[in-house]
Amino acid sequence: MSESDAPETTSGHNNSQSGETSTKDESGSLDNVDRPDQDDVQDYVDTQNQPKNDEQPQTRGRSGRQFVIILYFALAGAASAAGYLTGYFVDGLSAPAFLFIIPFPPTPFGFAAYGGLTIAIVIGIPLALVIYVSEYTDSIEP
Repeated sequence: MSESDAPETTSGHNNSQSGETSTKDESGSLDNVDRPDQDDVQDYVDTQNQPKNDEQPQTRGRSGRQFVIILYFALAGAASAAGYLTGYFVDGLSAPAFLFIIPFPPTPFGFAAYGGLTIAIVIGIPLALVIYVSEYTDSIEP
């Protein structure tokens, strides 16, 4: 390819705002060559970095499920602490019966176990039902 066959760029026809440049081909006619400006390039890069439809975007923080589990254990722990403090500071308590069947000793640790297990059962059964129903309803198409 000789120098005369190479396309010539005419400097008088440059349009710096649109990114178009005029060039001459072998026949001498002017062709507009579209050069992408910086915004077009950034838009293309942004679309390539976006997750596909089947992928969930990453979120910061905890998910709802993690929050509920942490809250569940925090409430059971608070009930255990309240039971321990009740057994420690209150005198003359009778033995609690877990689920009205299993007697616990009237000590601070007995009341801590009674309080923690009772709250864990009282909150845990409805929570398990909600989890089961939510997973079941997600699989049903309307």
